Amino acid sequence: MASAGLVVIGSGPAGVSAADAFRQHNPQLPVRIVTEDAAAPYFRPPLSKEYLRGDDSDINLHPADWFDDHSIAVTRNSTACDIDISAETVRDTDGVRYEYQWLVLTCGAGPTPASGAGGPVRPAVAQPRRRRQVARRRPTLRDRGRRRRRVHRL
Repeated sequence: MASAGLVVIGSGPAGVSAADAFRQHNPQLPVRIVTEDAAAPYFRPPLSKEYLRGDDSDINLHPADWFDDHSIAVTRNSTACDIDISAETVRDTDGVRYEYQWLVLTCGAGPTPASGAGGPVRPAVAQPRRRRQVARRRPTLRDRGRRRRRVHRL
């Protein structure tokens, strides 16, 4: 079990900012970010814009070595599934327990599908929340864009 300090669940801007602020005021205590994402912490809004179009620049919150330089551990591909407030521990789906003295939840929220009188509207509409979801769609969307441009030029 990891030693007590700060545990942040979620790796978006709020989680990374909380870890950074804590680190600045508590340089000796451990800081850990637990995230479901496989990728380094990144901005989500560009996923449906620049990143989807193939522009990878400026999506990461910090350069790859920033977390090591600031002694902030990032546990990727890990889903927090149990918080024991009395024992001050977080357990992930792999059974790993993280002790905490401070806990910050920055899990974010998923989109709420539009619904009508008959139930969800257009359930086939993609609502990507993770980098890997968008990465799978990028080649298909780029190919569609090329075809449109060719047809448009005729």
